[in-house]
Amino acid sequence: MVSLVISWPILHIMNAFVNLLPYQMTGFFCDDDEIRHPYVDDTVTYGQMALFFETFGVVCILLCEASCLLQAIGQWSLTRKSHYSAVFMNGVLAVLIYTTLHLALNNIFDLGKLTTSRLRPNFIDYCQPANLTQLCGPDADPHRFIEGYTCTRDNFKLFDEYESFPSGHSGYAAFMATLLILYLHHRCRIPRPIVAGIQLFLATSAFYIIVSRVKDYKHRLSDVSTGASIGVALAYYAVEYSLHGLKAMEYYDIVE
Repeated sequence: MVSLVISWPILHIMNAFVNLLPYQMTGFFCDDDEIRHPYVDDTVTYGQMALFFETFGVVCILLCEASCLLQAIGQWSLTRKSHYSAVFMNGVLAVLIYTTLHLALNNIFDLGKLTTSRLRPNFIDYCQPANLTQLCGPDADPHRFIEGYTCTRDNFKLFDEYESFPSGHSGYAAFMATLLILYLHHRCRIPRPIVAGIQLFLATSAFYIIVSRVKDYKHRLSDVSTGASIGVALAYYAVEYSLHGLKAMEYYDIVE
């Protein structure tokens, strides 16, 4: 827990420096068909995704910690006070793990997005560059590289269209699914078929969200695959190596 507390302000400082990096108005080739897909609304918004995983995570933690505590009560003589303190400390630890890793994930993705400034597949439709028919008309060189353009769409969020790589949706979905799957594996003391069913549901939900980003023309396959890989790698490394399989959350050290 001490390492998590120490790393939290360090990650905040890193995040402040990362956010100082300016995004670049990346140019485009006239014949780049990858950025000419239509703009459509998100199938799953970031807020909806976060609400789903965080709510589901709270349910999983309550279920698993209750199962662990019941098992500990059956093996050791625990006082009522130790019950409350142990559950409270594990709740604090779970919040620290999530917030610290989420902040680390944000740093990685913000750095990737700001340094690459890759255009989204729906860039032309959403930006609607001024004089595009003249710049990339029938008589223009199809390999012409366009820079210094001006977007004409009224509600255009300039920075958002330069944040295609890596996919933040995919990274967060894969990160949360992996984190909860590993938590269920290490902590849940309910029948294993039920645990496996919950884990499969989490993996399927994350996969659906990841695929939806390609379907919605928000990202390319390389964007979502890279984002998902980063999310899985961070969650796995943190749980299995940095946190040693969540051994700090065991109840064996609260014997009366």
